Amino acid sequence: MIRISSQQIFSGGINRLQDINSNLIDTQQQLSTGKKVNKPSDDPVAAARILNWTRSCSVRKPTAGMPIWPITG
Repeated sequence: MIRISSQQIFSGGINRLQDINSNLIDTQQQLSTGKKVNKPSDDPVAAARILNWTRSCSVRKPTAGMPIWPITG
């Protein structure tokens, strides 16, 4: 039989509480911002897709003062 000290039980409980608190903070941030991905570590695949989408949108924007369609004539 393995002996477990009171300190080990206490440390395990504290670690679990810290994990739960961290998850709660992440969930509260998602609710307050209305975004599922607030930082890349939340969902790396989704973060990469968002970054690619954002870059493609910025490329498609016309420059200020430039017409969207070329003027021919």
